[in-house]
Amino acid sequence: MYAIETYFIGPTNHRGARIVARVMERGTGWAGNHPQRRLILEWDHAKNPDANHRAAALALATKLGWSGAWFGGGSDSGATIWVNSDNAWGVSFNIEKDAATLERGPRPAHIAAVAGR
Repeated sequence: MYAIETYFIGPTNHRGARIVARVMERGTGWAGNHPQRRLILEWDHAKNPDANHRAAALALATKLGWSGAWFGGGSDSGATIWVNSDNAWGVSFNIEKDAATLERGPRPAHIAAVAGR
């Protein structure tokens, strides 16, 4: 099972803002500076932060030949962690939200399909 972490690197006197995407593999941890498991993109100021993180994760997954549905969420460090929903372990869980939360509207079709609803 794989995960991708994306995080922002602020500009310096010599380089503009960038975004890093790196792989986490089951049992081995973060790839760190391993060049085949990491990439750095220039920050695209035409995009919002979520779109920049998505673009970096997509670029790394494409580079590695990965496919499937990926979902991202924020971490305490400010990074975004992306996980593949094509469950390789056969282990998953689902937590239903309370009725007040569900009143925001229906789930998007791609999420409803993954959740089996």
